[in-house]
Amino acid sequence: MLKNYGRLDNRYFKNKLKKIASYCKGSVLDVGGYTGELAEFLEENYIFDHNYWLIDGDKEALKIAESKGILWGVYMDLNKESIIHCRKFNNIVLSDILDLVLDPDKLLSEATTLSNHIIISVTNDNTIYHRIKVLFGRGISSSPFNIHCHLRHPTFKQWEDFIGKYLVIKEKSYWICFRYEKPLWVDWILLRFANLLPNLFARGAVYECSVRPK
Repeated sequence: MLKNYGRLDNRYFKNKLKKIASYCKGSVLDVGGYTGELAEFLEENYIFDHNYWLIDGDKEALKIAESKGILWGVYMDLNKESIIHCRKFNNIVLSDILDLVLDPDKLLSEATTLSNHIIISVTNDNTIYHRIKVLFGRGISSSPFNIHCHLRHPTFKQWEDFIGKYLVIKEKSYWICFRYEKPLWVDWILLRFANLLPNLFARGAVYECSVRPK
């Protein structure tokens, strides 16, 4: 049974992938890319040549990626194995993966050896919704031991300080998410709150980054 980490077909997830794809020019290594949804938003023919590689630790997810025509899906346990042996790419995508691995420093450092252009998506478990859940004793997550549950819960400043050890953030974009799709006017209002008070209202952010000069 596929260990899904959320609904992958709703517009919130698609909007995030569109933003990530908009930063990608040339070959892409999608680290922790699950079933390869990002490929659907990249330029035509990415999945039919060497331009799109997918790495994930879920074998069933990789089978789904293969059924969609993704030729270069590689199984890898990122807690035990290294991406450093992969070839170089124009873009490395680390989408919601740095808070799932045991050693995010290692993964981010390795990514800088494979590309000068890294796109990172992060989640925010410090929203007002999550704070209220904790206040009433429900915890941040209803399934804290799920394989896709976050191991750490940084604020955006903590994320940016961590990323800044290796990379220069060129651009950032906040994203929002609900379990079920809301009316567009709700999205419109919340996204503006997210940009004004991201720690309280943004569900996550996408960072376009370049490797920090040594």
